[in-house]
Amino acid sequence: MRTLAITVFVLALAAGTVHGDTYITGDITSSDSWTPAGSPYIIQASVEVTNSSTLSIQAGVTVAFDADYDLSTEPGSAIKVEGEPGNRVLITSNAGTPQPGDWGWIEVSGTNQSSFEYCTVEYGYQGLRVNDSSPAPWIYHCTIRSCSGSGIFCAGASPTVERCDIYACHDGVTISGNASNPGITNNNIYGNTSWNVYVMAYPEPARTINCQNNWWGTDVEGEIAQGIRDSADNPDIYATIDYDPWWVEQPVEETTWGRVKALFAR
Repeated sequence: MRTLAITVFVLALAAGTVHGDTYITGDITSSDSWTPAGSPYIIQASVEVTNSSTLSIQAGVTVAFDADYDLSTEPGSAIKVEGEPGNRVLITSNAGTPQPGDWGWIEVSGTNQSSFEYCTVEYGYQGLRVNDSSPAPWIYHCTIRSCSGSGIFCAGASPTVERCDIYACHDGVTISGNASNPGITNNNIYGNTSWNVYVMAYPEPARTINCQNNWWGTDVEGEIAQGIRDSADNPDIYATIDYDPWWVEQPVEETTWGRVKALFAR
């Protein structure tokens, strides 16, 4: 039996399937790539990507936060999360029994474009926080859930958010500042405890924000509107969320996205 166990371990090493914990305790000062061989990456301090560097997080990697820490970029640096269909990146809590708000957020800003593809972000205070940034980040095929604050927080930023599932947060997407003009289309945004889209502050000039062709957890317009806070709720808010047309049923990730026309034909 001992010989068999050793043989299996050696074969696993040869196949590259044995991973080792990597502890992250300080800033990332040069471009780096987090790979499955080093996964999980356990965050034990608030970490900033600096010096115009890029942190790439490869498909299959788990990033786990040990406490109320965040991962952020200084202007000019970037985070690129590079999950793939069937091989996502997981960004989560390292607690034995995870709870919403266990860790802070992932925050990007500045002139080096960040991106998030095929990842799951869960149990943060905010999932993804996008500050003033140009070119704007894109967030594709991501699941953002179980955050005690917002799943995505746009602070003077205009990310493209497509084919994502955003649910079980306090607010699904928060928009703040009239420099924010995100494109939020072809997503499932539902089941958030306060608002699915929350415009927190938006001074003049007035703007209409594209949130068309999403599934809001219902196909009843009045119920959709109740989950959205915008100019219709407060005359001092100069942003109007355009949610029409909307999907009339929930699509399933990676199997029914091609049925878009049928989903919002009404």
